[in-house]
Amino acid sequence: MIGNPVVVKELVSVLRSRGAAVLAGLFVGALSVLAFGMWPEAGINPAGAMYSRLFFTVLLVAQMVMLALFSPPFSATSITYERETNTWEMLYYSRLRADEILVGKLAGAAAFLLVLVALSLPVGGVCFLLGGVSVREMFLAYLVLVAAGVTFGLLGLAWSALMKSSFSALIATYISLLVLCGAVHMPMLLLPGWRGGQGLMHSLRCLSPFTALVAITKDEFRRSPGGSEGAVARYFLYTLVLVAVLSAIVLWRIMMRPKPRVARRDRVIDETTPLL
Repeated sequence: MIGNPVVVKELVSVLRSRGAAVLAGLFVGALSVLAFGMWPEAGINPAGAMYSRLFFTVLLVAQMVMLALFSPPFSATSITYERETNTWEMLYYSRLRADEILVGKLAGAAAFLLVLVALSLPVGGVCFLLGGVSVREMFLAYLVLVAAGVTFGLLGLAWSALMKSSFSALIATYISLLVLCGAVHMPMLLLPGWRGGQGLMHSLRCLSPFTALVAITKDEFRRSPGGSEGAVARYFLYTLVLVAVLSAIVLWRIMMRPKPRVARRDRVIDETTPLL
C-alpha cells in the first residue's frame, strides 16, 4: 500500500491542503469548546456516572455529525476532480490495477476522517476522569467512528465515480448521508405503536452509526422495548455489506475505461482564399 503512487499522491494532497488544516482546527476547537461547556462546575468528584455517560454520548454524537459534514468535500470530489482537470485518463496508461486505484482513492478519502478521529482521542479520554465509562465502551465507540469514517469516504467515492461533476457528487453524497444517518430513524419515530413492524424498523435504524453509538452509552436504550439489543453487532454487519457494495460500484466504474477523446480538427485556411 505504501508503494502505491496513488496512495502517496492522495495522502500528500489531502493532508497538506489548507482546507484540511482549517477543518481539523474547527473539529478540535468545537470538541474542546463543547467539553469545556459541559464540564461540571463542582469538579470531577461530584460528577456522577450518569452525567459522565451523558458527557461521553454528546461528544461522540458531535464527532459523528462533524465527520458526516467534513467527509464529502474530500471524498465526493476525488474522481470528478480528476475528470474535470483531464488527469483521470492518465491513470489508465499506468500499470496500476483497478483495485490499486480504488485503494489509493479510498486512502485519500478516509485518511482525513481517520486523522480527525485520532485528534479527538484526548478529548474523549477526558471522560475517564469523570468515571462511568469503561475501556470497552470507549474502544467500541471509536471503532464505530472509524467504521463510519471509512463508510462515509467510500460513499462519497462511489458518487464521485458515478457523477460527472463535483457539485452533483457533493449534493448526492450529502443526501445519502442524511438518509443513512437520519432518515432511517423516521419510521420508528413516526410509527412507534406499530408492533408488527418493530423488527423491520429496528433493523432499518441499525444502519445508522448514531444508533450504535447510543446503544453503547445508554443502557436504558438497549433494554427498551424494540430497542437496540445487538445494535452494535448489526451496525458492523450492515457496514461490512455496505462497504462491499460501494467498493464493487467504484471498481466497476474504474474498470470502465473512459472513451478516448477525439481531437478537434481546426479548419485549415487556404492562404489563397480571401478572408471576409
